[in-house]
Amino acid sequence: MNTKTMEGLVGAGMNMKIRDTPMRVYKEAEREGNIGKMEQAMGYVNELGTRAWECKSQAEEGMAEEAVEMKENEKLAGGGGRAGKLRRKLLPFTIHHMREERIYHPELLSYSDMYISGYFACEKYYADILPKLRESIRFPQS
Repeated sequence: MNTKTMEGLVGAGMNMKIRDTPMRVYKEAEREGNIGKMEQAMGYVNELGTRAWECKSQAEEGMAEEAVEMKENEKLAGGGGRAGKLRRKLLPFTIHHMREERIYHPELLSYSDMYISGYFACEKYYADILPKLRESIRFPQS
């Protein structure tokens, strides 16, 4: 999830929650018959509603950008179009596509030809080569 989407979703949610306070003040003022207080509270409600709507639009823009980025990544991987056809003709073996997120997927280790993306932070992925990794990684001494 990109920053624009996250900020938009959080902003919309927070503005909608914050809007509850002036709405309670409005209802209290209505019971009291205080028109001035009611108008002021409704002004805050409208302002927060407008902000929430703007944040919603920001989130939608971010999601649209993410969709474009995903399509571009798919094209790079040869998923469709002329590039995909050419790849399938030249490389007749099956290429599996998978996106790893937060959990261990042991089936990844069983494929020989695969396009993968993700963080692969789980050490189970590297268990068989862990000693070799530890030997080859050297940190600079300060």
